[in-house]
Amino acid sequence: MISKEKAQELVQDWIEIWNSNNIDDILSHYRDDVVFTSPFVVKLLGDNFQYSKTPFIACVRSVSK
Repeated sequence: MISKEKAQELVQDWIEIWNSNNIDDILSHYRDDVVFTSPFVVKLLGDNFQYSKTPFIACVRSVSK
């Protein structure tokens, strides 16, 4: 178990990275074998929308241009 101080440090780091809007920094908190899914996108596009980290990054970059 991590200490309360370490947990607070991780939370503060996450908030700063999230607010930076830098997808690479945000995803540095996730393992390479993470799988992203979005029920919202399924409703919107009818697609199953499950991506591993690398395709997810490419998808985010393509829609954020």
